[in-house]
Amino acid sequence: MQIWIKKNIGFLCLLLACIFVAPLWANSSTNELETAYKNGNKFYSQKQYAKAIEQYQSILHQGYTSDVIYYNLGNAYYRIGDYPKAILNYERSFRIHPAAPDLKHNLALAQTKITDRFEQVPEFFLWSWWKQFMNLYSTKIWAIFFLCSIAFFLSCLLVYFIGKSYNLKKTAFFTGFFSLICICVCLATTLSSYAQAHLKEGIVLAPQSEIKSSPETGGKTKFILHEGSKVRIEDYIEPYYKVRIKDGNIGWLLQDDLEII
Repeated sequence: MQIWIKKNIGFLCLLLACIFVAPLWANSSTNELETAYKNGNKFYSQKQYAKAIEQYQSILHQGYTSDVIYYNLGNAYYRIGDYPKAILNYERSFRIHPAAPDLKHNLALAQTKITDRFEQVPEFFLWSWWKQFMNLYSTKIWAIFFLCSIAFFLSCLLVYFIGKSYNLKKTAFFTGFFSLICICVCLATTLSSYAQAHLKEGIVLAPQSEIKSSPETGGKTKFILHEGSKVRIEDYIEPYYKVRIKDGNIGWLLQDDLEII
């Protein structure tokens, strides 16, 4: 044992250093994020929006994402009149927390500041209701509801099989049946919410972008999109994205003109 320790003394020292230094490094990183967030809020309240944007961006550059950071960043961009980037960050915030207060209002307000207006292709009314219901909570919350429903169902199942009273068994049966329905609903909403959060969409950031009929420089221009327009990405052939807009029109857009949500 002593021989093994002597041979691996360097590795052991490195391991011990990691054990003791890692928590300190993590704490230091957290403090930096908190400081940047507080500074961002302070600059925003002082109407120094460009400095607030720098602070919020520094948090994102460190790999930390949050609906609140995106929302604040969207507000700061809106204040300096950069409406496309405001829309981009509001959309990113919406994907994390679709039920956030004031988010839909601010997003709709920013969308009134851009050039393009497209009529939404009519949706089946049941699908519209389902999306409204799904957006009541984030994907994580629906997943928690799903797991809680499973736990509750298993508890009811256990009570039904080990319970000795008829009334207790009856209550456990109907409660378990209700929780089984909850499991199905929560599973469906979790999967739908996850799919919606991972739709490949983007915001046009170029002042003006030509949407072509084919993914090539000489392709015919079908229509023009302006900055702030939201598109769904359906395919990619370098350097073009195949995109669909609200009214159902499809074309090819240069990847450099777009930023993914």
